[in-house]
Amino acid sequence: MKRLLSIAILIYVSALVTVAFANTIRIEGHDPGYAGESIVFQNYTDPISKNTDTTFTLKIGPQGRILTETNLQEPIFCFADFDIYRLKLLMVPGDTLRIKLPPRKPKSFEESKNPFFKPIELWLFTQSGNTSHLNSLFGKFDQKFHSLDDQYFNQLYYGRQVAYLDSVRIHLEKEFGIEKNKAFIAHKQLMLKSIESGIKREGREKLLTEFESLNPSVWFLPSFSNLLDRLFYQTLTTESNRPQGKLLKSWVAGKKINELRNWTVQFTGVSGPLADLILLKLMHDAFYSGQFHQKAILDMLRNELFTLHKSKEIIQTAEEITQKLEFLLPGTQAPEICLPLLSNGKYCSTGSEKPMQYILFVDLEIPVCQEQVKYLTTLYEKIGSHADILLILKPSDRINQLEFIKKHNIPGKVVVDSPDTTFGRIYKVRAYPTAFLVDRNHLVIHAPARNPLDGFEFQFENIKKVNLQAK
Repeated sequence: MKRLLSIAILIYVSALVTVAFANTIRIEGHDPGYAGESIVFQNYTDPISKNTDTTFTLKIGPQGRILTETNLQEPIFCFADFDIYRLKLLMVPGDTLRIKLPPRKPKSFEESKNPFFKPIELWLFTQSGNTSHLNSLFGKFDQKFHSLDDQYFNQLYYGRQVAYLDSVRIHLEKEFGIEKNKAFIAHKQLMLKSIESGIKREGREKLLTEFESLNPSVWFLPSFSNLLDRLFYQTLTTESNRPQGKLLKSWVAGKKINELRNWTVQFTGVSGPLADLILLKLMHDAFYSGQFHQKAILDMLRNELFTLHKSKEIIQTAEEITQKLEFLLPGTQAPEICLPLLSNGKYCSTGSEKPMQYILFVDLEIPVCQEQVKYLTTLYEKIGSHADILLILKPSDRINQLEFIKKHNIPGKVVVDSPDTTFGRIYKVRAYPTAFLVDRNHLVIHAPARNPLDGFEFQFENIKKVNLQAK
């Protein structure tokens, strides 16, 4: 009996080890140019919100050796922004990838300070045991696709000549037609649809009809999310301003989710989970348009149509969009900030005793930020009796920040963000300077608020008037 039990345990342990190895992906390579670097790869949590999770960190040894293992439950698309590049990678559980990194090209100072800098997108060239060099295949395809797109640009987008789309398709089929990987085939079709969306004047909204049966894993490919955005960006706003769409705003305000879904199916010609994904995209964009009832949109995102959906991707997407839209809404709790003071000690933003607190994120390496910070002295004279100022500096090796603050006698609490700008990322600061206004309970009043030189004092006066009237 004991012997049988031991055998059973051995079989069970062996099965666990086999599963663990089956889900492990190994990434290896060698590039002395990247010696000592760490590259953080992220994946999108859903096809719409652009929220991200960390997939893995590629740590490169002092001699340039690359060796990383990570566990995956299913195939995943991930990316890393490093130097001037966005490095793209498809990973499959159980695979071994030998990667080739592009030549190093760090951002210039100007590029590093530009919030609208667009990285060069590259698929990492790989050798792979199980996926037929899929990343290299995507990379070669995209290179050929963009070459043809550039070659026929005038005929496609100015002349709107469909014959040239056929020419692009024929060239691509000649070179890549034998490839049978389903993800690659979907990517190829989606990229061609992106050209068609630029040619068509009418009926563009129905271009996704042939993708109804697409595996939801493909929704996470950039070719899909880019096409979705191209076809349906601010569609509810546009259509609600047409005579045939006059009911859309009342349906949103009345939380009539079934009417909106039926309209989406009719408008796009798509049904099933893909129609629900498109509806989520429409609601996401409508929230930011300023033309629709925001609370009604948030309530509809919690409707059973999404929360009890048979597709886990739809459930996840609705949750992620809700989380994104609710973040830093007026009246919500702002994340507490605890950072070292520039002078000495530590400060936490919940420690303010005044009715309000003005939080300003700045990068003193940027001349515009320096001027905004200098004006804080004047601003504090106007708001200081009602609001504290919390100045959060981006770390810098190029400027003596303490000397700058002392020289210009800057008021308020001055703290320094962490080396990886933890709180800048938490507050989703995309550009410096960016300001926020919270009350004494750390509830959001304005996110973002106006910057010091952009009229915050007038915005503040309006807030005081509203508060006095409320009393």
